[in-house]
Amino acid sequence: AEILSKRSHPTSRGDRLFLDRLTELSDSAAESLSKYRGESLSLRSLTELSDAAAESLSKHKGDKLFLGVTELSDAAAGSLSKHKGWLSLEGLTELSDAAAENLSKHNGGFLDLGPSIVSDSVVEILSKNSFVRIRGATELSDSVAESLSKFKGSFDLECLKELSDSAAESLSKLNDCLCLDGLTELSDAAAESLSKHKGGFLSLNGLTKLSDSAAESLSKHKVSESIPWRWLSLSGLTSLSDAAAESLSKHEDLGLDCGLEEQVAQYR
Repeated sequence: AEILSKRSHPTSRGDRLFLDRLTELSDSAAESLSKYRGESLSLRSLTELSDAAAESLSKHKGDKLFLGVTELSDAAAGSLSKHKGWLSLEGLTELSDAAAENLSKHNGGFLDLGPSIVSDSVVEILSKNSFVRIRGATELSDSVAESLSKFKGSFDLECLKELSDSAAESLSKLNDCLCLDGLTELSDAAAESLSKHKGGFLSLNGLTKLSDSAAESLSKHKVSESIPWRWLSLSGLTSLSDAAAESLSKHEDLGLDCGLEEQVAQYR
């Protein structure tokens, strides 16, 4: 570990050290690796981290630190919050409110977390930091959706499989782009709510069909002219009724399969 910590080239920020099969790390080895000055230090198979090791790794001066830890003590979270770079902790399966409070203070760059830690209280705490990113959620409760609607950071909902009408209403309040490509079904009520989303592009590429009512609602999707990404993407649709095509023709910036684009264009 001591030898590897010296392998970076002092004139190159592109140097990377991947130890992604390492499953154990002693405190002294962590202290040595913390001296590594390359761009990235990756320890994605390291599922446990002592408080002492966390304190050492927080001193890593590279741009990115990737850890596979599934649990993190409050003290370890406090140490890692001091890391001055991109910090990835996407493997966490649980996070106490105290640990979340500590991580919310991370200001070295992006803080990436996985979906398993999402709860009302944790989201509320982490919402203080606009550089927090939550990735890969497949489920979303109505209460968490309401909490996320106030979130200052970003979150990835591309893997979401279901969306309740209440959750759709909450997500429509977001002032950020919204990608829901994992959805294969969308109720008329959810479509009506999402049509009010004004944060940027709205992507629903997982839908293969759309009711006439949902198409009418989504055709009203508009955002501020000051936001450059303003489109509605429905490129997964395989067919449209004439009524739905006529409705969608009213949308100013629409993404569809080429064949459906021609069907919609005849109503413009």
